[in-house]
Amino acid sequence: TSEDVRKVLEICSYVIWSLAGVYVLMVFCFFGRIQLAIAVNKVAATFVSHTFRIIGVPIVQAFVGILWILLWGVSVSFLVSQVPADYSPTTAYATYAEAYGTSNETGACTNKWPTGFVYKDEGNCQTLDNNEVGCWKCAPPRYVFDYRFAVSFFVFLWNNALNIAMGQCIIAGAVGVWFFTPNAEKGKNSPIKRSCWNVFRYHLGSLAFGSFIIAVIKFIRYLMNYFEKQAKAQKNKVMALVLRCLRCCIWCFEKCVKFLNK
Repeated sequence: TSEDVRKVLEICSYVIWSLAGVYVLMVFCFFGRIQLAIAVNKVAATFVSHTFRIIGVPIVQAFVGILWILLWGVSVSFLVSQVPADYSPTTAYATYAEAYGTSNETGACTNKWPTGFVYKDEGNCQTLDNNEVGCWKCAPPRYVFDYRFAVSFFVFLWNNALNIAMGQCIIAGAVGVWFFTPNAEKGKNSPIKRSCWNVFRYHLGSLAFGSFIIAVIKFIRYLMNYFEKQAKAQKNKVMALVLRCLRCCIWCFEKCVKFLNK
């Protein structure tokens, strides 16, 4: 009825006004922080106006990252497409369930990830040891992940983290050089050149080591994802759940390390 609608709208208005009051209260509580953020944005805008070429740093960084991803993608496509001949069983099976498995049990062809597929080769059936006729056979997947892919993927993560860290350090160094330059000389000298020199001369090892730590944590998280896929292929729901929880914990740890590393 209309009276019920009015009551609902009245309650909603009370809730909205309460949230607005909390918002105003938070603005008063964090007034000093807001003023500090405004001052930082003003200084950042002044820095960009004096050093306009700093905008090119993330552009170059993105170009290098895209080029690296394309080159890595071409090389890793060759690695994952090399499926070993003995990856999938070559014997025949009497039933589809024995080869592919069921909802609760794994099959001989799908007991690991990446999984292939099952097909029925009626023209080349085999007589098994129990005198049954086996026509169901295993086909390999289109790709596999082995130690070569693991090494290549770790290098990919390390290079990406290093690219990001170098861009951040160059921008931060340029801001530092510009900030401590006398006001009369601001905008005359290029702080980007000095920042690049400092990064490649004094800080490249530290950036590589920090990127290595982040790459290791990311690699472990992706490794947990790989093990989770294996557990799902083997119908091990408990292990898949445990690995998923571990992956979430490692993700939280990765965010903390990224914050400290920055």
